Amino acid sequence: MGGFSKTIEKNSVSSWRNSYIDYSDLRRKIKSVGSQPDNIKDIFNSIANEVTRAKDHLNIVSEPLPSAINSLEHDTPSSSLLQTTSETLLNLISFSLWNLKIVAKLLSKLQKHNKQAKKIFLEQYIECLLSLQNIDNFKDWYAKVTQELRKIDFNKKNHVTDALIAKDMNQFEKNLERIGIELDKLEYIDLLPREPDYPDFMTIFLSVFSSLIHLTNFYILTLAAKDYSVYVGMDESFSGVLSAVNWAAAVSFTFVYSYWSNFQYKLPTLVCSLFVVFGDFIYAFAYNYKSASMLLLGRFLIGVGGARVINRRYIATYIKPRSRTVWNSAYVAGSIIGRGFGPIIGALLYDVDFEFLGFRMNGMTFPSIIMGIVWAIYSLMILVFFKEPEIKKLSKDKVNDSKGQSLLPMFVALSALTIPKVVHEAFVTSTPIVAPVFFSWSTEFVGFYIAIMSLAIAPVHIIIAYTSRRFQDRQYIKIALLVTFIGSLLLINFSNLSVAQYVIGTILMFIGMNMEDGATASLLSKVIPPHISEGIFNAGLVVTFAGSFARGVGSFGIAVAGWINEDPSSMENILFIPFTIVSLVSLVIFMRYYKRLDTKLFT
Repeated sequence: MGGFSKTIEKNSVSSWRNSYIDYSDLRRKIKSVGSQPDNIKDIFNSIANEVTRAKDHLNIVSEPLPSAINSLEHDTPSSSLLQTTSETLLNLISFSLWNLKIVAKLLSKLQKHNKQAKKIFLEQYIECLLSLQNIDNFKDWYAKVTQELRKIDFNKKNHVTDALIAKDMNQFEKNLERIGIELDKLEYIDLLPREPDYPDFMTIFLSVFSSLIHLTNFYILTLAAKDYSVYVGMDESFSGVLSAVNWAAAVSFTFVYSYWSNFQYKLPTLVCSLFVVFGDFIYAFAYNYKSASMLLLGRFLIGVGGARVINRRYIATYIKPRSRTVWNSAYVAGSIIGRGFGPIIGALLYDVDFEFLGFRMNGMTFPSIIMGIVWAIYSLMILVFFKEPEIKKLSKDKVNDSKGQSLLPMFVALSALTIPKVVHEAFVTSTPIVAPVFFSWSTEFVGFYIAIMSLAIAPVHIIIAYTSRRFQDRQYIKIALLVTFIGSLLLINFSNLSVAQYVIGTILMFIGMNMEDGATASLLSKVIPPHISEGIFNAGLVVTFAGSFARGVGSFGIAVAGWINEDPSSMENILFIPFTIVSLVSLVIFMRYYKRLDTKLFT
């Protein structure tokens, strides 16, 4: 017996073993087939007959399942019934999956005799294969069985004293976990053609690229913001106000863009990019006029031009769940790379000093000129490559059914999204002020330090993307909140803040923020009730508003710390003692409702 035959036997349902496609017999026929068209046709017929036989068996054994599931919905099911129903569904999905894998293996062998064999077979027998896949029925049954978890009282479940019931319930949850994995494999099996996971590559690419250049734009200006503030006659802490204005503008206009995206995506994305173009140039020209008002206006327009709510909603709406975590991670990775490139470019341009057409180009103005040009080019790319997607509307029944869904999971996820961003923003904005005092770091070195940390931690998103089908979002978020708390704790100056303590705290804080961002965005897109996601308060707005609000709070914290005590050496504790306490509270709340964030509940 060959290796694949042993694998089939190992994974087959023992009581149905004789109903699987006879791989060994068909393999022997293929070995002797030659390349004659008549022989190939005979093999096609043999494979098709086996597929039909397997399909007929699937229809027979699955016939009682719908009525069994209906009884679960209308009655209070026993633990043993839940366990056996889920096990039956798992066996059916496994049966379908392995028979299709057998067909794929046979066609692969047949292609050695005729390279067009797979293509020809699929053209002739695709309907039969799709019937064996039975994906729509399986997904519907899985959704209905999964909803039974909603009937379980999570608090009481942990105190079940009946060992048999506890064992059945534990097996039920394990079965659901395996069903989700097997169903995903079945839906995306390579043998069968499928729709792409997104409607247009360039559109999703431009959406992700927007996150990179927008965060680059913000952080390229942060490094010299304190110098620019002093130049226009303000205090160094005014740099925190500039950052807060940037994010406050982004928060304010998320509602406008969220409403606008109910009708279209391309035009609001273009308008956003043009706002940033004007904001960058106004920010640069403020130098010649020594105008704090122009600085504020420039940063305000840059904030207004943040299209993150549009980008996030596009990902949540048009990217299939299988790829949503991957693209969310890519989007966040773009932001992280932007946070890294911004300080690096800002540091490289810090000593620039020349005059061009009567305007002074230096470390305070030249970065915004560069970014203004980049955004102008991006605007042209939107005009040429961005494709307007078809606006999707949920059915009234689905919207009405969701109105009874609890909002608690959404709010818990939001708190998990907000806290790490507050800590991160406070750190990034305070570092150019605090690090030179404690460690005598130059402004250029601070820029490189933040950039290196951002870029070094970016691979976290690669890990999340590759493991996202093995772990749930809540598992990543739990680790992220714990790491953020420890990182924030280490940023407190207990007696004598050392470089090692500061660097370790930075690394942990960056890891926590990176982990939670993509995972929380993905979780929110799954737990947010459909009647909310359909309107202005959709997943894109919720994630963007929370993120921008958190960054605004973190940035404004710098100004507050400056008002409380002008001595930069006290800023670290004024910021991170309360933020550490808030981080701990957020972690406790998340763990309190951890079971309510099981994504199987929102299938």
